[in-house]
Amino acid sequence: MRISFVPLLCVVTVFVVGLSALPESADGDGEGFLSQGTTGGITVGSATVDNTGDSASVVVSAEAPGGSGIGSWEFEITYDPAALGTPTCLPIEGGCSVNPGGTPGIIRVAGATALVAGLTGIVELANITADAGVAAGECSGLTISKVTAFGDQAGAPIAGPALGAGEICVAAAATTPTPTGAPAAGVDRIWGDVDCDSTVGTRDSQAVLRNVLEQPALSQTQLCPRIGTLVTGGGDDGVWGDVDCDGTVGTRDSQALLRNVLEQPPLSQTGDCPGIGDLAQVSD
Repeated sequence: MRISFVPLLCVVTVFVVGLSALPESADGDGEGFLSQGTTGGITVGSATVDNTGDSASVVVSAEAPGGSGIGSWEFEITYDPAALGTPTCLPIEGGCSVNPGGTPGIIRVAGATALVAGLTGIVELANITADAGVAAGECSGLTISKVTAFGDQAGAPIAGPALGAGEICVAAAATTPTPTGAPAAGVDRIWGDVDCDSTVGTRDSQAVLRNVLEQPALSQTQLCPRIGTLVTGGGDDGVWGDVDCDGTVGTRDSQALLRNVLEQPPLSQTGDCPGIGDLAQVSD
């Protein structure tokens, strides 16, 4: 059994003084907390890794009903040890323990705050990390199975909170396209549409940033060149995702894509570079 605590926390139920809630936001995978409005709720995030055995992290979040704050919480999350091994749990607010009392397959998250207003907004409580032991294309769930306490800043219970389960998945194995699917002369592609979904959008900017940060790649339409691969367009060699044609995929490319989405003046490009949104003959 492994137990993790932040400094100055008591076992299981803790008091946190002077801590504030994090702003309402979603993560870059699109797996963020969905606001529960008047009911409040607890949500476990989801994550996808490239290969079996890779490590994945998800955030456990909670929110009180509108106009109130969280005063105390205690709940359990169940997981499959055969699929996720023994996860680790890093508390962000309060404390958490893996396999409490030696019971496998359980993560307990608990805490309390002395703040008069409670913890308001969407509050990140803990970060769970596990090695994905499932096969390619499969997932293993993280389910909130028992809520012992979920109270507001005045000590009153919050009735009927919405519970959102999460999962850790391994991406499906890549398939090799048949030669007939990609004409040798190249195909028309929209310059800047790095995920090949037929439009230049914020997802393309996000995909480029994930490539820069060496995070797992977002999904792409079949036969789409992978970001960073060499391609030939209009007779010139280039790099897919390098929308400003400066020879490298970087944050400036992500910025250029966002400016295009917002219809702001474009950034400068190098050489005979296609404009973002223009059709270009591309072969890889």
